[in-house]
Amino acid sequence: MIEPEMAFADLADDADLAEAFLKRLCIHALNSCDEDMQFFNAQIDKGLISRIESVANASFARMEYGEAIERLKKAPASFQFPVEWGSTSSRARALPDRTGGRRAGLHRQLP
Repeated sequence: MIEPEMAFADLADDADLAEAFLKRLCIHALNSCDEDMQFFNAQIDKGLISRIESVANASFARMEYGEAIERLKKAPASFQFPVEWGSTSSRARALPDRTGGRRAGLHRQLP
């Protein structure tokens, strides 16, 4: 249950709650579904457990949408379409990979 006080929270508080919630889900899956996680890790997606552990243990990067655009423009990678304001929401998940990081992130002020 989300606390009623969240009605008075600001954007940073919402981001903190979303991060804590996602981490809690990762920890729960790792601790409560070990047999399933081992199966998925071995048969479906090798490295799954280590990626989920890294999300559960890392702090999320937070940045404005404009900063994300600039990082994508400077990234040592190419995109099929140019990186421009308003056209990159589908590429937001590529940001850590394309900019050399491997960290979960939250973007603010999306168009």
